[in-house]
Amino acid sequence: MVSRKAIRKKLKELLEGISLLQDAYHYKPHTFEGQSPVIYITSSGTNTRWLTGQGFQNSIYVNLHICTLYASTLGETIAYQEEQAEDLLDDIEAAIRNVLKDNAAVAGHWQGLRYFDRSNADTPMLIEGDLYLHEIIPLVMEVSK
Repeated sequence: MVSRKAIRKKLKELLEGISLLQDAYHYKPHTFEGQSPVIYITSSGTNTRWLTGQGFQNSIYVNLHICTLYASTLGETIAYQEEQAEDLLDDIEAAIRNVLKDNAAVAGHWQGLRYFDRSNADTPMLIEGDLYLHEIIPLVMEVSK
């Protein structure tokens, strides 16, 4: 049976090919070390259903987080403006959408992938004095066994 950990690692592997990204993590790091933009993937739960005579159908939920540096509260200069940070967030979301579309099924990992709900880009996050625009994309992967 495929674990959530394996799902997160595979998804990270597929997404790190997006040229706009500086880094990708299959877990939530405690710092981005000033890098931007970055993505990280967190587990969000599992729903397991017994299919009589067929085994289990697992729905594995993950949240995909996009973070772009918006401002530094430490007075450090960042390489782009607020408008560019918002545009970069949008460009990365579009690139992620294309990767997900091209990998709706990945042998040995998931038979189906879909958005679980709309993404949410409303709440910036402060990490070590840097303010990041933050978008969360909720996904669900269907896994049989």
